[in-house]
Amino acid sequence: MNLRPSPPRRLVCAAVAMLAAVLLSQPAMADLVMYTTTGTFASSGGSTATVTDGTTVSTVSFSSGPGGAFVNAGSFAFSSLGGLSVSSTVIPPSAASFSDSFTLQIFQTLPSTGASSLMGTLSGTVSFLSSQLAITFSSTSTTIAPVTYSLRNLTGGDTLNLSYGASNSIEARIDLAALDAVTVAPIPAAAWAGIALLSCVAGNKLRLSRRASA
Repeated sequence: MNLRPSPPRRLVCAAVAMLAAVLLSQPAMADLVMYTTTGTFASSGGSTATVTDGTTVSTVSFSSGPGGAFVNAGSFAFSSLGGLSVSSTVIPPSAASFSDSFTLQIFQTLPSTGASSLMGTLSGTVSFLSSQLAITFSSTSTTIAPVTYSLRNLTGGDTLNLSYGASNSIEARIDLAALDAVTVAPIPAAAWAGIALLSCVAGNKLRLSRRASA
């Protein structure tokens, strides 16, 4: 036999009410946008472009970015799409000239699956103290619905200047379109708390009604 006394129902209802108030006060969680990126140079078919000048080998190499960002639906956030580094086997390097095509490809996995590309042209010469290398993009934004990726750290609106010996991040503004209310099926935690509170109130009314009729 269970002799432990049950807590008064009014205390249970008060606890439910407090829980509802706490959940209602919590800010809405942002949606997660997830993606991966690749950078490909036409001359090599890979992530590195190479120029050899005598005994000096100069390279421009792409590395992928963090691959995700928290964005509120109907709003935007900033994130990196990857980075480009410029290096050389001899320091200071000779002024070897680059001329190449570059493709930045974005593969999105959340909130929808898709892929798109941004095309650019790599040009200029390697310089140890003051890089003259740059990638000029023919398009600076692309959409993989419901997300739009727009390059933002550009000079002249379409050019990313590359510094020697540094990680040159390709920064983007990530806009997430307002999601269709029909697709938002899960009931928020705050709504569940409200349902529990109404159930508690209804239960009290039913118990009082039974007592009155006894």
